[in-house]
Amino acid sequence: DDILLWHDDPFAEPQWETFARELGQFATQRGANLRIVANLEASLAEGISLTTPWIGFSHVPLNMPGWLQEQGRWRRLLGGSPFSLPQWQTNRAHCRGLFVFCSDHAEALQNLIGMPVTVLRYPLPTADATWSQEAFISSGKRQIVQFGVGTQRRHAIYLVPDGPYGRLLLQPSGDMNGAILLAEERHLNERRLFHDTMRDGVSIATLTDDDALEPIFASNLLLIHYYGLCTPSLLQTGVAQHTPMLVNPLPAVVEYLGEDYPLYFSFYQEAADKATDLDLVVSAHDYLAGMCGEESSDPETLWNSLWESLEQGDSVL
Repeated sequence: DDILLWHDDPFAEPQWETFARELGQFATQRGANLRIVANLEASLAEGISLTTPWIGFSHVPLNMPGWLQEQGRWRRLLGGSPFSLPQWQTNRAHCRGLFVFCSDHAEALQNLIGMPVTVLRYPLPTADATWSQEAFISSGKRQIVQFGVGTQRRHAIYLVPDGPYGRLLLQPSGDMNGAILLAEERHLNERRLFHDTMRDGVSIATLTDDDALEPIFASNLLLIHYYGLCTPSLLQTGVAQHTPMLVNPLPAVVEYLGEDYPLYFSFYQEAADKATDLDLVVSAHDYLAGMCGEESSDPETLWNSLWESLEQGDSVL
């Protein structure tokens, strides 16, 4: 296949697969003579041999927490481990470009592997439903929702103090996600940061269809607590729907949302306080709606910028 995509990569947000497939279609239309490695770390860890020209996308942060790197199941993906494998040295000879979606990850990866890494900013997804202040205010069950995917702290929703809003944890299906939840819970228990009574007041739902996200995002507040961030597809979904997001201000998040975004939080009580400040919530909604006016919605903009960056180097295109 022209595109190499791993469906069970635990650190890839679900929206990434859609993005990668769109890129593959565009590459085919352009007649590109190369393979697209959509999950670079997972591909290297699986021992894939790449003997023809290829480009790769890295979206596993190098600064994931140590407790997670100690778990045997994920050690091979984290801390830059895939780039110490023999197949990386073999495969890099055929690499025509490495791409990421935030500057701090690009810099860290360049320092690790000693080759250029290009930062891309891809267009917003389309959204049929957007957040409504009226719908949120009139809702009989206002909620703070965490969609626990990718490189997030899965238990963040439990650590936000109880308040006037309900709390909902949305989980993707799959054994890998469940294993990460259990490992994180053990880590938090060992440090007495989590106990069973914190489950009170938190509802849990398993999401089997990404399309079900839109109505949830359109009528609730989102909670996102990243350990590290490389691929901001969940942020993009929130921006596209103008959904107020409580999010920790990692450099990659601030690079994407800007320094003036009003719902950053550094501790969970701050997140709870901001969630109940309706004026602040509405200002975040307006801020994100303004971002949509500035962002391109044409996917071809991204693909053209990617190809231009390749054509400036030793490209096979």
